[in-house]
This record gives sequence, structure tokens and C-alpha cells, in this order.
Amino acid sequence: MSDSLVNPLLAGLTPAQQQAALRIGEPADFATDQVICETGAPGDAMYLIEHGSVVVSHRTPQGQELAAETMKAGDFFGEMVLVDGGPRSARVTAAEPTRLRVVRAADLTRLLLVSPQVGLNLMRRIASRLRQVNERWMTQTIYQEKLAIVGQMAGGIIHDFKSPLTVIRLAAELIERAKDGRHIARNCQLIERNVDRMTGMAEELLDFSRGRIQLHREWVQPTPWLNELRELLLPLLEGKQIVFQLEVRTEERLAIDATRLMRAIYNLASNAIEAMGDHGTLTVRFTRPTDQFRIEISDTGPGIPVEIQSRLFDPFVSAGKRNGTGLGTSIAKKIIEEHSGTISFTTTPGQGTTFQIELPAGTV
Repeated sequence: MSDSLVNPLLAGLTPAQQQAALRIGEPADFATDQVICETGAPGDAMYLIEHGSVVVSHRTPQGQELAAETMKAGDFFGEMVLVDGGPRSARVTAAEPTRLRVVRAADLTRLLLVSPQVGLNLMRRIASRLRQVNERWMTQTIYQEKLAIVGQMAGGIIHDFKSPLTVIRLAAELIERAKDGRHIARNCQLIERNVDRMTGMAEELLDFSRGRIQLHREWVQPTPWLNELRELLLPLLEGKQIVFQLEVRTEERLAIDATRLMRAIYNLASNAIEAMGDHGTLTVRFTRPTDQFRIEISDTGPGIPVEIQSRLFDPFVSAGKRNGTGLGTSIAKKIIEEHSGTISFTTTPGQGTTFQIELPAGTV
């Protein structure tokens, strides 16, 4: 074996020690495609590659063998069975006519007597391979989690888009049948609002993916703004015995990003409607009890489960919704905080939940 092919197991040994070490063990020859060791089989030896090369493969849960790496002359494999006594963790096959040196437990002891450096080299290789396995596992796990998140978001996006699309389709059908110009105008406005809502949802997802929200503040009169929210929520109330109460107790204007803040309140209110099922009362209240504005969204639903209360504003956490992205409360919190506001909630099992939003007066 030339200096360029000094086996890493023997690195750091003097030339004389390397020559002595290479006489330990037995040579064994393998033909192309011959299996050297099999996954799950018991083992009692490690192998130093003197000539040729081998392919290491792992079996998938479906039973398919996938090649993981190719090892060439000057390397070694199979050392784990001498450390933990377990079965082989991979299949190794000769990629070409290959000569190996078979090193069994007794031979390893003799190698350690040649130089303790062999033991250190062995531990370094084991640590390196364990690190590689861990990195591959982490990469695969992160990939699978990303796929799961994409699937969850896609399902939620489709669900969230169904509602405005249904309203748009219904409004279009009513326009087609209408003879009254007043009804045509109203349904056109309904279409415009729901198209804007869909655009807002798409922008929210982009904001969430970027980790930031850029506000476009304007002075807003509370009653017309919250009446627009009522119009957006009405389709969600159809066929349900849910009373919607809107209480505006101050007409002072506030400086907000009207579209984004409405979406935040809509997210909370739509969650409340779905949580209540077919019966209940939803109240949206706007006041200014101090130097700050306060918006409260109250329902008479079942309350938020204790196990998710501490995580309610985390992404992909959902309470009471059968579908959705699980981003509604998280995005709402982000929008409110970008307004320099705060959001909190109180909840009682079987009685309902109230979200309380505090907003500074602010300026445009």
C-alpha cells in the first residue's frame, strides 16, 4: 500500500508500525457485485480495503436498496459491530474485483498493541460517521417537516379561499338574474370586497414568509370601517343561529392600516364563528376607555382548550377550526404588534372567549 493510500485507521503510525499492522488479519477477495455483508446480519469483523472499491447501500422501508456511498482502496468499514456487537446496519457490495483485509475482534486487540493511536483513529471515524448520519437524518427530517407545512398551508389556503370564491360566484349569478340596478351595484361591491379579501390573504402569506409587515396607515372612521367588517362576516353566519352584535362607542378616528387590521379582526371573528358551531353570540366592540383604542371580539363558544392556550399565537396552532392554515391568530398578533398594539385573551370553558386588542392613537 503506497503512502497516498495509508488507511485512516493507521494514520499517525510510523512506517514500521503500519507495516506490522497490515500483516494483522486475513486477506479476502470478492468478485464484482458480490455481497460482502448484509443489512441485519450478525458480524464479527471490520474490513480494510486494499484494492478495488465497494458500494454501501441502505434498505428503504419499502425494501428497496439505495446506494449511499462508494468506498475505495485505503478506507475501511464495518467497525461498528466490533464496538457494539450489533447487526450490520448496511449492505456492502464489491463494485469491482476487490481485496479486503478482514480484521476480527482479536485482530483489533493486536492492532491496539501495535499502537494506541489505532483506537483513537477508530473513535474518530465512528464519531465522523455518526455525525454524517445525524446530519442526513436532520436534513431529511427538516425536508419532511417543510413538506408537511407546505401541505398544511396549501390545504388551509384552499379552504380560506373557498368562502370568498363562493360569495363571488353567488354575487355574479345574482347580477346575471338582476333587473334592479341597485342590486347590481350592491353585488358588484360584494365581489370587489371579496376579491380584495383574497388579495389580502395572499399578501398576508407573503408577509408571513418574509417575517415582516409593511403598514400603510390612513385615518379611519370606526363605524364605516367596522360595518365593512360586518359585511365580510355575514356570509359566514348564513344558515346559523348566531347573533352578530357590533358596538361602536366612540367615533374618534384612528390611524391604522385599515385593510390589514380588518383582516386581523376577521381572522379572530371567523375563528369564533366556527368554534361556536350553529348557535351563539358574536360581539365586536370598539371603545376608547383610556388614551388607547380598544377592540374586543367576544364569543359564547366552548372556550380555548387549556393545552393550546400558551401556544395560541404560534404559527400552525388552531383551536376550534376544522380547516385553515393555523396562521390566523399568529398573523393577527403580528399585524397588531406592527401597529404598536397588544393582543390578549380571556377564556372560560363552556362560556366563551374574548380577545382584547389595545391600539395607540397613533398618527399617519
